[in-house]
Amino acid sequence: MPDLPYKRIIMHWTVSGEGPDAIKYDRKFYHGLILKDGSFVRAVTLPANIPLKWGLPHDYAPHTASLNSWSIGLSFVGMAAGKPGVMGDLSAAQWRSGVLIAAAWAHRFGIPVQLPYDNKPKGGTEDSRGILGHCEVESALRIAQSGKWDPWYPMTDWPWTHSQPLAITAKDLQPVHRAIGDQFRAEVAAVVARLQAGETVAMPSGFDPLAN
Repeated sequence: MPDLPYKRIIMHWTVSGEGPDAIKYDRKFYHGLILKDGSFVRAVTLPANIPLKWGLPHDYAPHTASLNSWSIGLSFVGMAAGKPGVMGDLSAAQWRSGVLIAAAWAHRFGIPVQLPYDNKPKGGTEDSRGILGHCEVESALRIAQSGKWDPWYPMTDWPWTHSQPLAITAKDLQPVHRAIGDQFRAEVAAVVARLQAGETVAMPSGFDPLAN
């Protein structure tokens, strides 16, 4: 049995940089931050987003609107400007560290490497477990996120092979978000398979998969 009953990991991208003040501020909102060099900064403790009988603890990580319970928030650092087309780059080291950390937590907590979904309005089923970007929450789980498009935004120098023309709205970007998210999940799944096979996988600097 997993030691903490987490259902999902939600990936983000902070609007600030890597300065001490920015890191101090951003640590209030996530369970971990990934710096440009791929190193990890621990933030809010993992148990904080497991609801108690009266709700979430007061010091939980408020990373995703109406979806903080049972959700780990992991964020890349350094979006800089905070609007489409005017951003700092996500480095290849950040992407790879995100894959490794998400895989380690998915393996530890038994989180399936899939895009969560909600088909209930169509008479279907719900499985809100999985790994997704903040930009995928609204389309996958029907929980409004005010047009969030982080962290799967297409740029010329990003570390994935998928290529799509740039668009200007979150709705227009949904196919791109899905394609990039699917690539991230595929890479995470490959690492999880190695961990399940008992292989030792080197983790990013500063990250301990067993720490809370």
